[in-house]
Amino acid sequence: PVPRWCRREVDTERRETLEHRGATRVLQQRSPWGLLRVGVLGQPLATHLLPYARTLPLPLFAPPDLRGAK
Repeated sequence: PVPRWCRREVDTERRETLEHRGATRVLQQRSPWGLLRVGVLGQPLATHLLPYARTLPLPLFAPPDLRGAK
């Protein structure tokens, strides 16, 4: 479901009521360089730097039983 918003203003002197309804669209962008941009459509996006993650989480040294004992 899309989040909805409503703004209502009442002017008692002029006996007028203004009501505006709409839907909010949230944007989330991720880049390969570790940047996350979050915000609402039509407004500036906030940029966050994601924590560093290794691309290949392989151990440097394998246990002796995996190396192929002769």
